[in-house]
Amino acid sequence: PQFDMDKYPNASQMVQQLHAMHFQFMISVWPQYGKNTSFYEECAQNNYLISPTEWLNVYRRDAASMYYAFINASMFSIDVDYIWADSTEPDNFPNRNRKFVGNVADTANDTLVTLSGNVLMSPYSKYVIQSLSDGYRRDYPRKRMFALTRSGTAGQEKYGSTIW
Repeated sequence: PQFDMDKYPNASQMVQQLHAMHFQFMISVWPQYGKNTSFYEECAQNNYLISPTEWLNVYRRDAASMYYAFINASMFSIDVDYIWADSTEPDNFPNRNRKFVGNVADTANDTLVTLSGNVLMSPYSKYVIQSLSDGYRRDYPRKRMFALTRSGTAGQEKYGSTIW
């Protein structure tokens, strides 16, 4: 989640100019880091991706905290008002409607179990939004966190998200 410096050489100034015109600013971010992104290598080195995908493993709290830290550094810290947390299904997840062995959601548990990829997909949006909410509430206690997302699961609304 970062601005393209060729297209937006001074994103902070742009956001301030929008605020001066009484606009609020929302930007779309994805919890997927392709090999061409600056975040991919760090995620791969720390085992923060759901293997064999490029999707961030937000079920790991340290990976989720890093996700928030990236967004905070590039978006919230320059006064971006809201996040459109897009592709929180995640779409095209490779294990969708398939059975596989392992317990990706709990890396400390090495008990092998048979799970459907849907078990990982269904609550994914909640964990993405929770990572944003937890960090935002800590770092900006006087502001209200809001994120737009296209998917959701029970309990997710308490983290300041709306489904479109």
